[in-house]
Amino acid sequence: MIADGQALRGVARDLPAARLASIGQGFSLMPMAGALFESLADGSAVIALGFPQLPGGFGKALADWSAGGPVA
Repeated sequence: MIADGQALRGVARDLPAARLASIGQGFSLMPMAGALFESLADGSAVIALGFPQLPGGFGKALADWSAGGPVA
């Protein structure tokens, strides 16, 4: 995920598996590594935004995170 660094720091604070990397211009990258993927999965079969490779329930997490600004 790529977003404003401050916004991603707020997200990462609640996710022990999250790791951030500054990519300049005030943005940060949060790779979807295995441990983070597992921590975000809620066990549902709901397909996130038409991307079946993302964990079930990720659509809600992404919507919550993007409430404060754009998240890609």
